[in-house]
Amino acid sequence: MPDKRQQKARLLQVAGLSCYYQRQRRKTLCIRLDADGDVWIACPWYLPEFFIRRAVEERFAWIQERRRQVQQSSLRRAEALFFHLGKAYRVQHKAVVGRARVELQSDLLLLHLPEGTPRSAEELLVQRWQRRELQRLLPDLISRWEKKLGVQVADWGIRRMRTRWGTCNTTARRLWFRLALIEEPLDCIEYVVAHECAHLLERQHNARFYALLESHLPYWRELERALQQRDS
Repeated sequence: MPDKRQQKARLLQVAGLSCYYQRQRRKTLCIRLDADGDVWIACPWYLPEFFIRRAVEERFAWIQERRRQVQQSSLRRAEALFFHLGKAYRVQHKAVVGRARVELQSDLLLLHLPEGTPRSAEELLVQRWQRRELQRLLPDLISRWEKKLGVQVADWGIRRMRTRWGTCNTTARRLWFRLALIEEPLDCIEYVVAHECAHLLERQHNARFYALLESHLPYWRELERALQQRDS
């Protein structure tokens, strides 16, 4: 059954290839493939279907090659290991009727998914589960480092950051943590919490800041190096 996004689009069959197209307020035609390998076309609202079909035919070889690349990428993701708190898990899918959920077993991340769940919905399910897991761990770690450093955190949250493991707004006394932290060992997560809490005492990365880390977390350099290697 088509998903809601597909139901809103028009279906076009070209040489056995199913394409979804949507008319928009734009000047050019754009062809792209999503994570599931489906072909999506955005085109000007006035463009006749004949021209859309011809555009697909002209780029048919490119579309087929791009679909092959997407399928290979999906296969690599399926075979890839999933990391949670520093431990590697094999990913396995299980078709279910009803609510999708994530189950963590001894060496397996089991995804209970309804038949035909798109890749984007699967990724969103895992991200929400990761967020809950990190939300479960952070309060105790933050409380521990508030007491150690004699500081008070006004608020904290989780974001999908790309370049930082954490940030600290010293004025608002608000901490932000990267969602991908949940993939790292617990001592690395604690280091990021300690690092951001230390910024409430010293905003800059200077001698005083590193002295604070050294006195309360002597092995912080090893933890930081482990995170840098993971992020490279």
